Amino acid sequence: MLIKFAPDSAALPPDAAALIKPFCAVNGDITVDAHAPATPGDPSAAMRLSLARALAVHDALQACGVPAQNILPRALGAVPGQNEDEAVLGSSTK
Repeated sequence: MLIKFAPDSAALPPDAAALIKPFCAVNGDITVDAHAPATPGDPSAAMRLSLARALAVHDALQACGVPAQNILPRALGAVPGQNEDEAVLGSSTK
């Protein structure tokens, strides 16, 4: 499942609650792989923005009842071939 972010923003988009809702009942680990575009002259900017995005999704999942220890946020920064303004959620059931 994808959550698309506005460029240069870590704010959850308006449709995020509906996208996250199916994960609120997952009985297992949920991965959150967040991306952000590279910024010339500031190699850490993509990592900082992707971390902020991963944590925004983490907080939304925790707010809907997912235990924090079951949420695995990963800041991936800029990844060639990936949409750079999104977070990808995945789950494994226990």
